[in-house]
Amino acid sequence: MSEESASTRWAAGIFSLWILVALCVGIEGVLTLADYGLIELRNLRMRVYDYAGIWSGLLGLWESNHPAYPNSMFLTCGFLHNGPSHMIVNMLTLWTAGEIVIDCVGSKGFLRLYAASIVGGHRLRPSGAYPGASVALFGSSVVCGLGTTLTAIL
Repeated sequence: MSEESASTRWAAGIFSLWILVALCVGIEGVLTLADYGLIELRNLRMRVYDYAGIWSGLLGLWESNHPAYPNSMFLTCGFLHNGPSHMIVNMLTLWTAGEIVIDCVGSKGFLRLYAASIVGGHRLRPSGAYPGASVALFGSSVVCGLGTTLTAIL
């Protein structure tokens, strides 16, 4: 791989990280402003959780808020957090671990792995699922770590 293509790949990965961080910070920022009454949207966090968080009853007999919800909730919950401190810790972890994962699998691989980790992690344990990027960070890091370990062993 040429030095130019490696630097282009790295820049694309950093751009991907910026987009994910900006999306999570933006969502949590609006929810926090609403929590403190600085935006006139009553109960916004609960409404967003109702339409984008995970509700395990939807895997059973509950009726969903919209037709795509039983499937989309596994992805959308990855961009919600339990408050500013949860989001800050996740974003710091995303930035530091994300750079390492991008080195392992590239920017497109990182985004695929990140999305697959959110959906897969929450599908494996929907009753214990929590909002936030934690499951994506854990899944991406584990897969990258296993890949690095397997490469070193082989």
